[in-house]
Amino acid sequence: MKPILLIQHDIDSPPGLVKVWLEENEKNFYHYKVFENLRLPEEDFSALILLGGEMNVDQSKDHPWIDDELALIQKFNSQGKKILGICLGAQLCAKALGAWVGPHPQGWEVGWHPVEILGSSVVFFHFHRYVFELPEGAELIAQNSWWKNQGFRWKENILALQFHPETDLAKSDAVVDDPALPEPSIQVQEPLEIQTKGRIYQKHSQGWFMSQLDHFFSNLTSA
Repeated sequence: MKPILLIQHDIDSPPGLVKVWLEENEKNFYHYKVFENLRLPEEDFSALILLGGEMNVDQSKDHPWIDDELALIQKFNSQGKKILGICLGAQLCAKALGAWVGPHPQGWEVGWHPVEILGSSVVFFHFHRYVFELPEGAELIAQNSWWKNQGFRWKENILALQFHPETDLAKSDAVVDDPALPEPSIQVQEPLEIQTKGRIYQKHSQGWFMSQLDHFFSNLTSA
């Protein structure tokens, strides 16, 4: 199988459970770290996974690679290859498909918050201020009371999730010491609440995510 291209945008947004799933399922993958300033290898990949990051899609002047990734998404999409976008990755997918991406009018969503997704209610970890509109032709699969679009599917090859299903318990705990953690507000939880809810909800969100990865990437053996 051709390798899966896994793109990590900054050191504080690790692949977490994505890498666990790739290794447990013995998937061939290339872990590309944007912040190491290495050139992307010129080879053929079977699928694309885009993680989160502290930057935003409208900051290509400060991060020129954003335009490169938008073009990469369009290339993979035109070839019918699987693309998974998480948080910033999902926003990049939305923008590449022509949708609006910008700041939520009320600011940040941080902590463990419920999402209605594919007929179920699951509590996922969130850490984002930007949100997206639904691209034309996309299927809305996730929403919550904070924002109407928390995830979408594009045909059968793009899965975009605004929240962080890849978050493990260690990452959830570490967030409380993050200097970038916004002040508590209507949708930003207190540090202790983040830790407490992580111990309640992380295992369930992990089970959901691993199952979705199994399903979404089920046909890669033929790629």
